[in-house]
Amino acid sequence: MPRSATGSYTSPSSQFSSGTTISSSVMNGKLNDIGEELTDSLSRSGKGAMTAALRVPDGSIALPSYTFTNETNLGFYRPSTGVITAVDGSTEIMKWSTAEVRVYAAAVFEDSVEVATGLVIFGGATITQSTSNTAGLTATGNGTGAGVRGVGGATGAGGSFQGGATSGAGINVTGGPSSTGANITGGSGTSAGAVITGSGAGVGAQIAAGTASTGADPTNALELTNGNLKLSGAVPNSNEALANTLTPLNLPKAWVRFLTTGGGSTGTTVTAGFNITSVAVSGTTITITLASAVAATGAAFVTPGNSSSNLVFEATVVGATVTLEARELEISGTAFDLYNFQTGAARAVQVLVFGEQA
Repeated sequence: MPRSATGSYTSPSSQFSSGTTISSSVMNGKLNDIGEELTDSLSRSGKGAMTAALRVPDGSIALPSYTFTNETNLGFYRPSTGVITAVDGSTEIMKWSTAEVRVYAAAVFEDSVEVATGLVIFGGATITQSTSNTAGLTATGNGTGAGVRGVGGATGAGGSFQGGATSGAGINVTGGPSSTGANITGGSGTSAGAVITGSGAGVGAQIAAGTASTGADPTNALELTNGNLKLSGAVPNSNEALANTLTPLNLPKAWVRFLTTGGGSTGTTVTAGFNITSVAVSGTTITITLASAVAATGAAFVTPGNSSSNLVFEATVVGATVTLEARELEISGTAFDLYNFQTGAARAVQVLVFGEQA
C-alpha cells in the first residue's frame, strides 16, 4: 500500500511521461490504489466507522485536540501521560487520571430512572471550593432519602469532618421544620455511630435547640433515646470553674436510699438507687457494695435527707466497698457517740458517692 504508517500517501511507481502511450494496466492500477485509500479514509458525513483506534495529537489547554466547529477552544486534550483534561477557553473544567478525578467547576449529580445512586466513587473524593464563602459540597436527599450517607470500612469511619483554621465548624447540621438534623447509627458490632474530636482549644461539637433558650417554651438541645450518656476521659483540675459543665468528676458515681430495721435486726431494704449491689449493717457499721468501683483517692460522700438530722458519717472506700460509720450528736451538743444501727431504732439513710471511676 502506498500510504505509510504515519498516513502519508505516495503514488505507485511507473509515472506517466509526456508523449508516451498510457498503459491501461498502469492507469487501472493507480485508480484502484486511489480507490482503496479513499475507502480507508474517514467520511466527514458519517458514512462508515473507524476499524481501528482513532488517534489525535495531544493538543494544549488553548487548543484542545477534541473540539467543536462552533467552539474550538472547548474540548479535551492530553497534558501528560495517563491524564485527560476537559477545558473551555484555556480554563480547566475536569481532569481524569488513574490517581484521581478533579472537578474545577460546580458538580451536580442527579439520579437516573434506573439507578438509585447518583454517584459511586471507588477511589475517594476530595472537594475543594474555590469560591469564597461557598460550601464545598451540597447534597439534597429526596423523600425519606438522606442527603449524604457515609458507610465506614471495616475499621474506618463513615465520615470525617474537620473544622476550619479559625472558627469554622467541621460540620453544620440543621434539621428541617419538624425533622431532626441528623440520624447517626453505630455499626452492627461495637463501633460508634460518630466520633467527634475538637482541635486545639476547639469544641468537639456544639448542639443547639431549634427554639432559643430564652423562648417561652424552649426545646431540648440534646435527647437520648434508648441509651445512656457516658462520659469518659480525664477529670478537670480542682480549681477549674465548671460554669454549668458536666464532667466525669461532678457526676454522682452511686446513690442509694435504704431503710434499716433496727431493734436487734441487721435487715436493710433498698428503696432506690443506682450502682448498688447490696447494703448491710452490723452494729455501728454500714457496708455498701458498689456494682462498679470508684477510686479510693479523692472519693467524696454526701448523706442528705436522713431521718435523724444529728447523724454524722465517717466513710472509707476500698475497691467497690464503701464502709460508713455513724456518730450521733449528744443532746448537750458537745460530743459524738457511735450509733448502733443494729440495736437502735429504724433509720432511713441516703448516700451519694462522688469521685473518679476506678
